Amino acid sequence: EYTTDQTAFYLQDQAFFLDGRLNLLAGIRYDRWKYHDIFDLRSTPQQRDSIKRDHVTYRGGVKYSISESVAIRASGGTGFWPGLPLWMFTTIPTGSSRREPNPDLKPEKTWMVDMGLDVNLKQWGTSLTLTPYYGRISDLISYVVSPHPTLPGVNITRGLNLGGVKIYGVEIGLEQKLLKGLDAFASLTINHSEITQS
Repeated sequence: EYTTDQTAFYLQDQAFFLDGRLNLLAGIRYDRWKYHDIFDLRSTPQQRDSIKRDHVTYRGGVKYSISESVAIRASGGTGFWPGLPLWMFTTIPTGSSRREPNPDLKPEKTWMVDMGLDVNLKQWGTSLTLTPYYGRISDLISYVVSPHPTLPGVNITRGLNLGGVKIYGVEIGLEQKLLKGLDAFASLTINHSEITQS
């Protein structure tokens, strides 16, 4: 059993220029996670220390309307993920599939940029979006299964920070107005990611 507290504060500002054709957006966010009141029946001790994680992330973007129908945009920002609490404190000391906790896991940290094209064909009620993106993740969190050093047939699972990852792709969206108050929407994401550091 455990309790999760999450607190976030976000400050954002948006400004318009050139009669509203140019739109600038900037934001900053503070996140704090706390896992506490942890009780793990299989652990020694069963009452585990609380685990805290916090991080500051940033986001910014710009959008320019070339005409009433076409706009270009770009944005960038950072993010983080603290990881699953079970990876930090769950212990399974017996059986063929055992687990060891890792309370020292670092949060995943991400930065990402994207560019996009928006086309709005009002006469047909059609909107199209195209967004290529690229990002990097550091301190990637995953779990590793390894054989027990002295017990054949027994595996140990541990949560670890594996290293770095790059990710890129494109998102395509289509929205079509069918009737008043009824729209159809479809999207396709083509994504590639690979571990760059381990």
